[in-house]
Amino acid sequence: MNTNKIILFALLLLIFNSCVTGIYKIAKGYESYVETNVNGREELKKKKFKNKFKKDMSEKIVIDKVYYNFYQDSTINLQYHTYIRLFKTGQFAVFSSINNNINIDNISQARNVGYYIVENEILKLEKPAGNFRTGNYKIIRKYIIGKNSLKEHGRESKHIFKKEFKVVENIEINNKIKPDW
Repeated sequence: MNTNKIILFALLLLIFNSCVTGIYKIAKGYESYVETNVNGREELKKKKFKNKFKKDMSEKIVIDKVYYNFYQDSTINLQYHTYIRLFKTGQFAVFSSINNNINIDNISQARNVGYYIVENEILKLEKPAGNFRTGNYKIIRKYIIGKNSLKEHGRESKHIFKKEFKVVENIEINNKIKPDW
């Protein structure tokens, strides 16, 4: 009888602790984990990948061009252009727009920025997330590295469109631009 009460008490304590943790994250707020600039660019305050990056990781990806994805959903009349710009320092900037009016050299207008690492031919971007269900409002987006492409990897839902980004050859980028994060 005492063993059952101890198990029940431990189970209730575990459930209570989980609820309190979620409530604490909501109360603490998005701004405690993510910094937003005047243009709406989002950046994590704590960046774990910053210290994990090694220079040889940038040799496995294209860093003097940008990766591009176009998404269209005619059922809701949506067109979405997304660019990923990778820097040899382990930093990245993601730009997105519905009208493709993007200047990839103006990094202050990126949608979000952060750090990346490469492990086993997988590019991992450490990005801010818009909801509290993720740890510290952070997600890791994974992409399989192809010859001139990145294919999204690891999303669990069958209903979510997996993006493929292709290297864009005809966009000139200023390689003297230095990330400011």
